[in-house]
Amino acid sequence: MVPSALQDSSPRARTVRQLRSWLAAGQPPAGERLPAEQQLADRLEVSRGTVRAALVVLEREGWVRGRLVLDQVLPQRPAPSALMANTVVLVSAHANVPDRYRGSGYSAAVDVGALDELHASGRALMALPPNGLDEAGLSELIHQRPRGVLVPMRACEAPGTWRLVVALREAGIPVVVNSGEEGYATCDRIEHDHAAGSRQLCAWLIAQGRRRIAFVTTKDRRLHWVQSRIAGADAAMRSADLATQEPVFVTGRLKVEDLAAGERFAARTRLFAGYLAERLRGPEPVDALLVASDGEVYPIAAALRLLGLVPQRDIALVGYDGYWESCLDERACEATQPLATVDKDNHRSGIELVRLLEARLGGQLPDEPQRILLPPRFITIPPA
Repeated sequence: MVPSALQDSSPRARTVRQLRSWLAAGQPPAGERLPAEQQLADRLEVSRGTVRAALVVLEREGWVRGRLVLDQVLPQRPAPSALMANTVVLVSAHANVPDRYRGSGYSAAVDVGALDELHASGRALMALPPNGLDEAGLSELIHQRPRGVLVPMRACEAPGTWRLVVALREAGIPVVVNSGEEGYATCDRIEHDHAAGSRQLCAWLIAQGRRRIAFVTTKDRRLHWVQSRIAGADAAMRSADLATQEPVFVTGRLKVEDLAAGERFAARTRLFAGYLAERLRGPEPVDALLVASDGEVYPIAAALRLLGLVPQRDIALVGYDGYWESCLDERACEATQPLATVDKDNHRSGIELVRLLEARLGGQLPDEPQRILLPPRFITIPPA
């Protein structure tokens, strides 16, 4: 989860910021020495080890040498290169394998879209893996002043990415993200309209005669997109004068890394069956499921069979993300595919990340952060 405030509040980060502030104000002036580590620790109400770690960061940045305060008027490093002024940093683990994801419904297609648009616009590119910078590397990146930084969906979810974004924004480097999480609300951002997509799927199921439709996911219920999907489904149900249904949150976790594909599928099937059994029985069982992602439709369909139900007859299943045809391992184990899905058009999201950055740099936007919602593309799937 991204913190609600885009600010690294760790003791070390707070100590670095406070020491930078003092040094920038000339306290103490260049040529003098900082107080002893223990004195600083007492003053800042942190441990001595935290102070020592903060001083390492400040030494890398050129503020101090040991405890000696350096003259900031004198250059500590070479000036930024002219090349970096035309270079956009893409925070991505997929930049080296774009063809694998081009045209797919996988989230990595966002990265591919950004790559394609950067190449088309003639910008230089620096690909940076999530969590790929230590403090020294981050300091050097900030010093080199890239044109801007793009953070696609998967990178936004990586641990530590928001700390990178904090540092870049504090340094005045433009950042555009592909996330709806509250912690990134101070950034320009591109989002998929999850509420609209879920509402379309739910309305379609209602038109097919389904009346008790529940959302099911293995993801954290606090995620922005999860809450948006639930809100969209509830809106469709209320519009049809139907009772909203409690979502099904599958919170069990499986250790499947060492299992073969068929064994993994069987384990997932049993997990879903356990969580769904209660909702599929009783006087008012659900008659349709909004599945959070296409790949989960297949083990859920197998789980229905375990529970004595016929998928797509007794319980209608729709997916999301538009990649059902790529679920080769799942389709080898279960033939049932979604009745419908939503394509988020991730490739376009990547393109729009670049365009939003260029609009910001071109002075075409107001000062406040911009939020652009991309509409869903509803797809009905013919029977296999």
